[in-house]
Amino acid sequence: MASRFGTLSKYLNTSWQLISSDKASAADITAATAFVEAPLDMLGAATAGSLYQYTFTGFDESDLPQIPPHFTVANCHQSSVPIAEFVLGSMLEWTIGLQQLDTALRRCSWRSQPPGNNCSKVHTGHGQISNLTLGILGYGHIGEAIATRAAAFGTRIIATTLNPPVTPPTPLTWIGDDTSNPRLFRESDFL
Repeated sequence: MASRFGTLSKYLNTSWQLISSDKASAADITAATAFVEAPLDMLGAATAGSLYQYTFTGFDESDLPQIPPHFTVANCHQSSVPIAEFVLGSMLEWTIGLQQLDTALRRCSWRSQPPGNNCSKVHTGHGQISNLTLGILGYGHIGEAIATRAAAFGTRIIATTLNPPVTPPTPLTWIGDDTSNPRLFRESDFL
């Protein structure tokens, strides 16, 4: 870890000291203003601390009550692309059933003469997400990434967020605040 900080320090234009939590002295902890993924039990002694940075999206794995109240807690939004791709993949799988089609086609026989050619009995028809409605509850970085990708499939996209803009951003049909959630739920094929 310390070698990573040494390399990183070369590229930063700052007077900050980057110290790995396992190498930090008691004085380092007391004087530090920012912590990145440091052990939470260390923060009680961080009287000058003001920022605790998680290196992941969301707060699912965080223990917020253990972080002293004088800290601002921040997370990252670098996961919007993989999450958006997962969401679109899930929508496509739900609508098309590609895994089921694959299994059925692998079980059939492509012999050219009966008996044995049973592939024509495999149902290959499927739905499509074009013209369906995707509702995004909480339109932020991840929601924007999902909307961009869903628009490429011709999906209608609607969203809610705490502080919506007056005009819906492209590619949204409409955006509202939390009072619009019942409408979002009613209109959405996917949420």
